[in-house]
Amino acid sequence: MSGGPEILVMDPYRPYAVSYIELAARRYGVRTVAYYTDLPRMRRYRPDFPTLTGPLVSASYAVGEHELDRFAEVLRERHWIVGVVPYMEPSLASSTRLAELLGLSWAQPGVLELFRDKAALKEHLRSVPGGPRINRTCRVATPDDVLDAVGTGGYPRYVLKPNDGFGNSRIGFFDAATPRAELDEYFAAVGADVLMEEFVEGPELFVDGQVDEQGRAIVYSVWQYDRAAVNGRANVSMGQRTVHRDDPLFAPCATYAAAVMEASGLRRSPFHLELKVDDEGPCLIEVGARLAGGYLAHLDDRAHGALDTLGAAMHHYLFDDAYGDYGLDWDHYDATVVGLVNGVSTQSGRIWSRSGLEAAERVPGFVRWTKRPGFGDRVQPTVDILSQPWQVAVECRDADDYARAAREIRDAIAFRAGGQGPRATAGRYLALAGPAWREARGRLARGATPRPLDD
Repeated sequence: MSGGPEILVMDPYRPYAVSYIELAARRYGVRTVAYYTDLPRMRRYRPDFPTLTGPLVSASYAVGEHELDRFAEVLRERHWIVGVVPYMEPSLASSTRLAELLGLSWAQPGVLELFRDKAALKEHLRSVPGGPRINRTCRVATPDDVLDAVGTGGYPRYVLKPNDGFGNSRIGFFDAATPRAELDEYFAAVGADVLMEEFVEGPELFVDGQVDEQGRAIVYSVWQYDRAAVNGRANVSMGQRTVHRDDPLFAPCATYAAAVMEASGLRRSPFHLELKVDDEGPCLIEVGARLAGGYLAHLDDRAHGALDTLGAAMHHYLFDDAYGDYGLDWDHYDATVVGLVNGVSTQSGRIWSRSGLEAAERVPGFVRWTKRPGFGDRVQPTVDILSQPWQVAVECRDADDYARAAREIRDAIAFRAGGQGPRATAGRYLALAGPAWREARGRLARGATPRPLDD
């Protein structure tokens, strides 16, 4: 049996997870039980985070996909779990199940599951009397299902996406004239659990915030995407920036996001809600019951000055009482524009040549790299946020200044990957040295291999 209270974190080889682990120990004296669902990935990435093999982690377990019930028994026997922390989208389902099995007050059966089932969530929101606007949707498993829906006349333009997807990945844009062969190709790549939804025109934005213990939504920020057609995809994110309160989009987006979150029934959770705005106003695209991904939570903090997004989220994961002052300073928020500039790759292979990184760092407004292109990094043509080769955080005077900084940073950065010829071949061999060392370091770190449940 452990000697004190602990939190539970799945696959914590990410910066947010480590920040949560360190915050729980520093602020509450709570250590962490880590559980890993993919040991090869754990061995590859865990060496980047010494915290995960240090004293703040009281135990580590290897847990198979169908072992959650058994894992809950082990946790009850050996540990005192006071909270689960679903810091990323893939961890929400198992965190929800374990919270319920362990009897934690944060558990919300029938509610949290909606946030990994896009079709069910939109159906629920559509059923709420006086609830927020929701576009037309249906669940489809085959191209025939799609064509039947198109035949109703309700989907002149539509989007197909994995029903439990995230990261703007594997999304297809179609219309009533799309050939059957294109639909066959999409389902062959994605599978049968697909959401079909009416296409919504207009700018795309997102809203970050926190739902408190009473189910009230506290909005932290409104952001607008900069999207472009790249590599055959119509909506690749080139970056995103904060929207000030005097922008006509701010108030309707903030109000709509709060209405969606409160209609969902969620409580004690951060949220990241994506929407589009057309002539009828805001309309939900999708929403996650988690922090905004990447570095965005830290930029929400920077926008307000005194906001602590991870601290507020951690309090609500652990306790069912009020957090207190969230530290929102809207005058500070309106004084600058913070944002991310996303890199785009048209190449495949490992980076064997790169230039312009120091020049990018000298661009006025540059704050830091959130993903620095490394020698030997594997890249592929960018089609979603998971395939971006680099990313930079910026702070600028206004939207025009953000556009200027983004342009100058992109103009500065160049890299080569793959390729032919002696120079490219030599570069690829040298580039492999970094990944090879990383793999070797991972093997050396196996002394802290997670224990199996029956150990």
